[in-house]
Amino acid sequence: NDEFGNDIIYSIMMQYTPKNIPSSCSEINRRVSEEEYDRILNFTMALGLEKVFIQEPESASEDFIPGFSEDNNV
Repeated sequence: NDEFGNDIIYSIMMQYTPKNIPSSCSEINRRVSEEEYDRILNFTMALGLEKVFIQEPESASEDFIPGFSEDNNV
């Protein structure tokens, strides 16, 4: 906040959805919990950031993931 403050727009998103992650990477092979998301939202407010887009947890659905494949590098 000291460096950028309210001069930029922040985006807090909950849509991280791991795909094809090896089980050995368990720390990133899971969705963001609502508790984790709430903590970052509270932290954002505590910093006094004013220009923040917040994604509602309901939008973190697999319905929103594009149909990526190795044959389609778009």
